[in-house]
Amino acid sequence: MLRYGRAENLPHLLHKERRWLALAATGGGMLEPWQHNFLKGFARILSNKSLDPVGRGDGRFTQAQINALWLREGVAEFPAAPLFGFYHTYEPHAPYHDARFAEGLPRGRVAVPFNEGNYLAGGQKALTADYSAEEQAFIGALYDGDVAASDAALDELLRLPGGGSLLDRGWLIVTSDHGEEFWDHGGMSHGHSLYEELLHVPLLIVPPGGLETGVRIAEPVSLLDLFPTACELAGLAPPPNLLGRSLKPLLSPDAEARAKVQLPAPPGLFVHCATYHGPTRWAIRRGNWKYILSLDVETWKKDEANRRMLRLEPEELYDLALDPREEKNLIAEKECAEVRKQLADALALLRATVLKPLELSPDRQAVQPPPLDPALLEQLKKLGY
Repeated sequence: MLRYGRAENLPHLLHKERRWLALAATGGGMLEPWQHNFLKGFARILSNKSLDPVGRGDGRFTQAQINALWLREGVAEFPAAPLFGFYHTYEPHAPYHDARFAEGLPRGRVAVPFNEGNYLAGGQKALTADYSAEEQAFIGALYDGDVAASDAALDELLRLPGGGSLLDRGWLIVTSDHGEEFWDHGGMSHGHSLYEELLHVPLLIVPPGGLETGVRIAEPVSLLDLFPTACELAGLAPPPNLLGRSLKPLLSPDAEARAKVQLPAPPGLFVHCATYHGPTRWAIRRGNWKYILSLDVETWKKDEANRRMLRLEPEELYDLALDPREEKNLIAEKECAEVRKQLADALALLRATVLKPLELSPDRQAVQPPPLDPALLEQLKKLGY
């Protein structure tokens, strides 16, 4: 994200500056080629919209496997070319269908595949709070199965035809756009809260050839840091005015060198939740402290179902070191008043000076996406959007 204006995306920048080849395999949906200028610069794109348990007519391959095999074959076709590959799948997303960990568990009313739209066997609907403990465990096991399927597909992607691994050719970055709630705070799915089960996503960065032992970086970082990081790993200077910081200094194999690294201090890790259910929410984190601001909660409290499924407090403050599950809201504690003020002021400043001008900049207003085609609308509906 830019402080102002627009930047070229990474594949286009790599092609323009270094003549790299860029390939992308996506699950469609929010990552259609025409959306958000996201896929500009890719020479080849597979947009695989299949959300069925198997994505090919012969019933052998899932969507994640199809995308992995397609991208792997494309990489193998250009063994000596500098290359940027983007691999995306909706496989861990609802509908959950992989029952490898659910075998033998009582399923109650849960249908398979299970959609986070809360459809049960027989077409019934239920509130997220209505599932029994056994049904919740069964749904969680289906999700774990989908995660395992995605992991296996990634393994297939890394195994090059004829032997060898993609890890021998370059850097690997693995991450996710969000997590999933399974009744941690009374609800399930995503897009309704800003708790850690949704925000604390994996980020793995593997150098060429891999690592003998992994290194865990304790400092919280942001997905905004990935663009400048990838630029530097590819030998490019990041575009100016990015909000993110390059994490390359933290990737040194030398522990002493890493210990001396001091990244530029961000104004705070922040997020805006454009919810599809629940009030608009903002959050900011500094160190172990996290502050959440929710707008217009009184309107949402009027509905009983919302009161049962959503946390509806206008302000929340958590010490993640002492309370990593965010169970004790400290907003009313007198000894936390100064921390609350600092974080609330920092969030207000971010919204006023960084994000609001971005929302209103003329070039953003001028770009109107084309209307969604009926097939894409149906896919997004199946995904719960």
